[in-house]
Amino acid sequence: MDAINYEELSRCFFTESNDALFIFDSDDHQIVDANRTAERLTGKPREQLLEMKLPELLRVDDGPIVNELLRNFQSTGELQQQDTCCLKINESKFLEVNISIYRLGTAAKPFGCMAARDISQYIRSEEALQVANEQLRSEIDERNAAEKSLYAHQRRLQLSLDATRTSCWEVNLKTGELISQRPTVTWLGYEPEEIPSSRNWWKSLIHPDDVDIPKKALQDHLEGRAPTYECEYRVRGKSGQWYWTLDRGIVVQHDEDGKPLLIVGSDTDITERKRAEEKLRASEARSRTLLQGSPVCIKIIDLDSRLQYMSAAGREQLKIADIEPFYGCKFPPDLYLEPWRKLANEHLERAKLGEVSSVECCVRDTLGNDLWYDTTFVPARDKEARVASVIVTSVNITNRKQLEIEAREHRARLAHVARLSTMGEMATWLAHELNQPLAAISNYCHAGKLALADVAETNPETLQELFGKLSDQVTRTGEIIRRLRGFVSQRTAAPSLVNVDEPIQEVLRLFESDLRQNEVTVEFQAIHSNCLAVMDEIQIQQVLVNLIRNALDAMSKSGPDQRILKITTSKTSDNLIEVAVSDTGKGIPADSSDAIFDAFFSTKPQGMGMGLAISRTIVESHGGRLWMAPNPDCGVTFHLTLPIANAETDDDSA
Repeated sequence: MDAINYEELSRCFFTESNDALFIFDSDDHQIVDANRTAERLTGKPREQLLEMKLPELLRVDDGPIVNELLRNFQSTGELQQQDTCCLKINESKFLEVNISIYRLGTAAKPFGCMAARDISQYIRSEEALQVANEQLRSEIDERNAAEKSLYAHQRRLQLSLDATRTSCWEVNLKTGELISQRPTVTWLGYEPEEIPSSRNWWKSLIHPDDVDIPKKALQDHLEGRAPTYECEYRVRGKSGQWYWTLDRGIVVQHDEDGKPLLIVGSDTDITERKRAEEKLRASEARSRTLLQGSPVCIKIIDLDSRLQYMSAAGREQLKIADIEPFYGCKFPPDLYLEPWRKLANEHLERAKLGEVSSVECCVRDTLGNDLWYDTTFVPARDKEARVASVIVTSVNITNRKQLEIEAREHRARLAHVARLSTMGEMATWLAHELNQPLAAISNYCHAGKLALADVAETNPETLQELFGKLSDQVTRTGEIIRRLRGFVSQRTAAPSLVNVDEPIQEVLRLFESDLRQNEVTVEFQAIHSNCLAVMDEIQIQQVLVNLIRNALDAMSKSGPDQRILKITTSKTSDNLIEVAVSDTGKGIPADSSDAIFDAFFSTKPQGMGMGLAISRTIVESHGGRLWMAPNPDCGVTFHLTLPIANAETDDDSA
């Protein structure tokens, strides 16, 4: 028997094996041999395979698997675990194989063998089975999702019906059978089992006054006059309470003759809506009553400045017989006079920007009469808090304005009387004041007469000096009279821009003789002599005359060396001019200090009690204040303030 040639047998096994066999260098993984099956599976000739390294045959994603097998092979040289990878056939085709790595021989440099078997058919079978299983699971999941969706839809429908207090119904129009898809009329207090299947049961719940409403609506729908059945009526709940329901329906089935057979619909509880509508109607009625009955002229202006509404009071006050031509016209209309038109438009634009503002302005009615209004502009906002229109309310203040004019005139007359009274009290020193220049005039005239008697001895220069002095005294007399006439004259208020020191100096000149006779020392200190104020100079002089006259009376019993009248002007921190008139007299009793500004209150036996009351009114009409404060040692100080009309520097000037 011939000996078996195992080497030849191994070569034959290697060459003819059904597995793809690759022999490779264990160091650099270079392929050194490949059998015919390897050529067939890879589609590459043996010569091309011998030029490749083992990883080049594999798909990139399978590299880590084979690398791990090779590392284990190098470290142990033992049969390695099997794993499934892909052989790379070309750039777009891969062949799935089962890979095993073996150790060949016992040489110092061992070679490895990789066996690859085509398992594509098994893989495809498993994939087909997996796809079938996935499809089955997907169908099951879809069915479960559909069931869940249906349940969720039914649940949402149920919640919607419950939330809207709605019941669904079907009625067989031939038999009258009531088929309730979901008997949710529990909002009437009935449980589902209490609801009979007869349509007549529902009819028995309808309010006697409303029984014809659903009957007519159903008839209109069945006879084709209405596309759907819809009506509102009252039904009785289980407790006896009446509920409003919105009944809707539509025919969904006809018999073979074309006659309506089945109608489906719903009933919705609208009781709260009806109550809200009733409240809204009542509110609208009250609003209309208020608008129509209000004495205020109310207007609604849109964002294009066009009039949209005017209340009855406004139409009546402005003598507008037909308001329609005014609607859609620009606001303000021609009834507003200049400059009030521009002012009203400015306030309207501010209201469009969200600001509330008011203004007093004059409007002329259609008959030409002037009316005064206190007008307020209020922005009206929508649900998004955006200004949608402007509500303009105008209160007729014509009577108030007339009363203010009359009060000003009365105040002016009263002030004139007070000035005349003051002059009466000052008559003694006024007579003395006028006597001096008149006596001087008389003396100068007598001297001139004597000088002219002897013309030859008369010096022309002496006559010129004499007549110059005479002219000065006449001028002085005329100035005193002018000053008195200006002070006591009755005139309308004439505000002007005045340096506050000027009326003080004018009054001091008026009191010059009286101050000299009473031996009163005057200290006048102008802290801010360059400050101007808008004032009626005569009225402010009257205030100063009253204060100085009171100071002289208060110091009448003081010693001559103790009679000091101090007047100062200053600028306050809040931009006001302050005038202080201080005396060193006996002061004012504590129990009278709160009443000295009251009308007809006086601490003088012969006083009328009007001086300080009128003075305070005058100062307040100028936008200032008048008050009194006791001095630390003796006497009192009266303070009055006036708004500064010009912006000056804060540097004090003596």
